[in-house]
This record gives sequence, C-alpha cells and structure tokens, in this order.
Amino acid sequence: MMRVAVVWRWGGIYSDTDVICMRNMALFNNTLGYIQPGRLANGFFKFEPRHIVMHKLMVEITQSFSPTVWAKIGPPAITAVMKRECQVKRSEKFHSKVPYTCGNVTLYPEHYFFPIHYRHYQEYFVANRGKTLHQEFKSSLLLHTWNKANHNNPMFVGGDSIYDVAARTYCPAIYQYASRRSHFF
Repeated sequence: MMRVAVVWRWGGIYSDTDVICMRNMALFNNTLGYIQPGRLANGFFKFEPRHIVMHKLMVEITQSFSPTVWAKIGPPAITAVMKRECQVKRSEKFHSKVPYTCGNVTLYPEHYFFPIHYRHYQEYFVANRGKTLHQEFKSSLLLHTWNKANHNNPMFVGGDSIYDVAARTYCPAIYQYASRRSHFF
C-alpha cells in the first residue's frame, strides 16, 4: 500500500528489490507491465505525481485488502483498475504483443519487464546461460528475478548465469561489493 501512496503523492518509479534495471527508465512515464497475458504486475511501475490510476489503485486496494491472501492487492488490483480504465471486460483481450496505450498509461508486454515468468525463475541461475544475455534480452528493460521463489538459490560469482552477467554488467559496484568475500550471494 505504501508503494502506491508514495508514487501517487510524489510520482516516480517503484521497483521491487529483486529487479536489475538494464535501461534508463527516465524516458518512460505512466508505465506498467504485463506479468502474463491478461494480468498486469506491480513489481515495477512509473507514474507522474497524483496520477488518477494511482488514486484509483489506492481505492481498489483498500476495498479488496485481505490479510490472509498473499498478493491480493498486487497484480489482481492493478489489473482490475486498468481493465476499468481501458474499458476491457475480458482478461484475455487485455493484452498486446507491443506496448499498448490506454489513456496516458502505456502497458508493456512481459518481455519488457518480466522476460522470464516466475514459474521459470530457475533460468536466472543456470551456469553459462548469461553468455547470450545481451542478445536474448535486447528488448527487455529490466529483469525481475523473483526472490519470493528463488530466495534459497545462491547466485554463484563467475558462473555466467543470467543473474551473474546482468548483475556484473548493470550493477558493477554492488556486484563487486557483494562478491568481495564470497563465491556466491
């Protein structure tokens, strides 16, 4: 709830902590991404201050909050808000293979923000898989590594996994610090 309130009030970017940004996001505004066809995600978004969608999302999450249901106020809430905003009734019609603009909000296909589906999070940690990072993810803006699922999987330094290569390339200072005294983090 706080992420939505802060972005509504001051505008800006919200990103989960398990995201590696691969492009400058300053050029984007009022942006959301699909996590899968028909379902938007809230692990990354960017909005201008006091945007109506963020206000409507605050209303939605206060009405649908359920303390025993994980993610109830996450993807289901933002998807419901945007379906109403875009006047779309059926989820399967609420998806595009290219960025789609609804009002002044741009919705990006999965490969932009969530190129590896959370059910396949292990792909981030396969040795040598990162050698093709720049080619395989050339249209991706960021990588979401799904810590909720992968928190027990160490990233081995120098293993050239997708995560290893992306962290080394796009977060060099953090990578160097995190790997200074260990062969994994």
